[in-house]
Amino acid sequence: MPLPRQQPLEHLVALTRILVQERQLKSRQINSMFYHFPPLTDLFAAITRLLWLGFVLLTFGIAAGFLTGQPLPYMKIAWSLGVWIFYAAILWLLFAAPFAWRRRRRIKRGLCPACAYDLRGRGSDSKTCPECGKAVKQ
Repeated sequence: MPLPRQQPLEHLVALTRILVQERQLKSRQINSMFYHFPPLTDLFAAITRLLWLGFVLLTFGIAAGFLTGQPLPYMKIAWSLGVWIFYAAILWLLFAAPFAWRRRRRIKRGLCPACAYDLRGRGSDSKTCPECGKAVKQ
């Protein structure tokens, strides 16, 4: 008998708590249930830890499946890799995407992508930021 998976249930509970708190905050109707919930930052940290744990465990599970030496059904391989890519995309959106968007926005505004120093008044022959010394594209 396989063990029940609890990770999706924990994700669902955390997501439900976040949605309830957000709705109560926006409507400015905070009831007593609100005070029993942890802060949103703690919930976000818990979700992040669970995502990393799920990603690592899924990676080990996929690797172990390939190392068994037995032929694997193609559908299970496809679904496993699809879920793995989905986890990777979520983690990339949480951690790498904000930095990439911020960098792109700074470049559009004429700021140094590393330190946000205003580069619009510098000479056109300068290839480094005068504030942090990083190389800047023209």
